[in-house]
Amino acid sequence: MNLGNYLFFKAKNRASSLVMIQKHVTFNEVTPREIFEPSRVFVFEILKLFRPCFGHGGDLMNGSEKEQLTMTAMALTAIKVEAGRKTPGYGQKLIQLTKDAQALYRTLKDPNARLPDYVSICDSTDPKLMALPHPVRTMQLGRVEVNAALLLGPDLIADIFGMAQVGCNMNEVLYFIETHDSPDVRRFLDAQSVDRSTVNDGALSAIIHPIFHSFSGGGMFEISNNVVESLLSTDVSGDVPCQFMRSPMPSCYIEFGDRNVEMPLSVRNNETGDHQLQGVYIVEREVTQMSGYREAARVLGMEMNEPARIMDLMFVGRAKTSLLDDGVFHMSIYMQDDAMSVQELIERHANFYSNKDLLEYNSIVAPGFRSAPSTDDLERYAGYLRWLSKVLLYLNIADFRREVKNDRTDMASKLASLGPKKAAKQARKMLEVYDRIVIDAIRPTSFSTTSQEGYHRTTRPHFRRGHIRMQRYGEGRAQIKPVFIHPIFVNADAVGVDSPQIKPYTVK
Repeated sequence: MNLGNYLFFKAKNRASSLVMIQKHVTFNEVTPREIFEPSRVFVFEILKLFRPCFGHGGDLMNGSEKEQLTMTAMALTAIKVEAGRKTPGYGQKLIQLTKDAQALYRTLKDPNARLPDYVSICDSTDPKLMALPHPVRTMQLGRVEVNAALLLGPDLIADIFGMAQVGCNMNEVLYFIETHDSPDVRRFLDAQSVDRSTVNDGALSAIIHPIFHSFSGGGMFEISNNVVESLLSTDVSGDVPCQFMRSPMPSCYIEFGDRNVEMPLSVRNNETGDHQLQGVYIVEREVTQMSGYREAARVLGMEMNEPARIMDLMFVGRAKTSLLDDGVFHMSIYMQDDAMSVQELIERHANFYSNKDLLEYNSIVAPGFRSAPSTDDLERYAGYLRWLSKVLLYLNIADFRREVKNDRTDMASKLASLGPKKAAKQARKMLEVYDRIVIDAIRPTSFSTTSQEGYHRTTRPHFRRGHIRMQRYGEGRAQIKPVFIHPIFVNADAVGVDSPQIKPYTVK
């Protein structure tokens, strides 16, 4: 879903935006306590009502399975929200969000007031800005958390901050928002009534994922074009376990090269079409048991009372017509058996998201799924997971160059030493720079080369795809580990006028 369509604060839509806002949002000089207390009361009422959920592995003593699932989820979420409100920084975040939302509201009410830069820039068509990573476009340039505070209420956005501090996963956050008793939330969700009938509800994810990533102190990784090209020409063997498919950080964003790389995967936007895959948000959390995800555990063949890993993902497509014109797709994967192969993991999740009997459940634990996916949809989901598996396996097993670039941090230090005038001139530039960890291949070229010297038979020059597979090693070859075999040009020295061609390849 196009994030820009749901940030109603563009200059050209100023009048209509105000009409929508004024229907349900009236910012007076409220205090954090006036915002905080009603929410606190709501939480305690939920806890009181659904107390029977606890003591029997998450089961309710009475009621239908649907009611049991819903009530348990609400109660567990309420507990985590309350815990988040007790974390350091929650109160300060609530105060700041309230002030920022009030300031934006007053600006919108005044037809003569100049809109903040973070509002007007959302319509930018500057190719340089549009090419920036999604967290930079949304949080640094677009200040999405302020827009969201006005749309959904500063108390709710502050609660997301608290949930990020206590280790919630994204599905819990999205579920909390969708069940939040707020007219502002209902108005926002109603505005998406058409889109909520589609397979993936991206508008909410598009706003919340970057906010959660920022609030949780998530890192940013940038995969070089060399690495992307190598992985596009790499296969994963069927014996590679998902044990090595792990996020480099509990919350992070991974950028897949730049616009110059030919990425065959895209993210669908129902309004603006396909957007070339740019990156992915990952929130990985461990749970002590799967009782809160009973149907997922059942369909995926997981043990109900055993710990598991949950990866919440949002794939992002590149902006095409303006800064926030992109496509996003949210899904989750569940891992418990580290010995399970990556291929089997992908196949099980394809079945999970295609099971018509689970659509109602999927809409609760993975809010992006509102209807049965088509065959093309499932192939696209599997394509995302196959690509992500290669990226994460590479980061966990391969040898590569890792360079920390603290461009934003370094510029902030320089700004602190400048005078007011010089600092103001540099402040805008700071919005376009960011800290990240660059992952690049050790070898300078995109693909390795080798020759067959020492053999009597001459091998025709050809391209050999890369592989991620298990390999035995050690004494008696008794141990086994995953290895990354680089794509190579075999017998490259014998290449004449016609270079060996890379054959197109599609995983079935």
